[in-house]
Amino acid sequence: MFSTLPEGLGFVAKRELGEHPIAGPLLRALGTRFVERTDTERSVRDSRELSRLAALGESLVFFPEGTFTRAPGLLPFHMGPFVVSAGAGMPVLPVAVRGTRSILRDGDWFPRRGVIQTLAGPSLRPQGKDWAVAVALRHRARTENPRALWRAGSVGGIVICCRVPGGA
Repeated sequence: MFSTLPEGLGFVAKRELGEHPIAGPLLRALGTRFVERTDTERSVRDSRELSRLAALGESLVFFPEGTFTRAPGLLPFHMGPFVVSAGAGMPVLPVAVRGTRSILRDGDWFPRRGVIQTLAGPSLRPQGKDWAVAVALRHRARTENPRALWRAGSVGGIVICCRVPGGA
């Protein structure tokens, strides 16, 4: 999957992954930024820091479902990526990913052989900086593109907050 993404993207992951004995060191080596999801005060602080970095031009990759399961279809998207996007005035690029659930199954740490497909939609620009804008952006990322995330199926979603050529 990493081979399909451009260089220079910073990944965002839940704090618990940074504490995993195998995944943690690998993710830290990739420069992953970890966010708190259970402590509200720390979560807000992490979100503000990510907005600051995004406003400075850092492109961030989020997995807005926050986790994955073997069940087909999309899980609800967490608000974090969209709050960061709106707060930084940075567009999001929704990307549908198919095949990862067969390769790395829920509860497994050893991947299987398989094919991963990605489909990127057009960038979606926030039309303001408040909570309502972030909610609307989350809805658009989930339903408008790309191809309504392949009409669910066994697909996961990635949202990339990034500068796009020609603006934002």
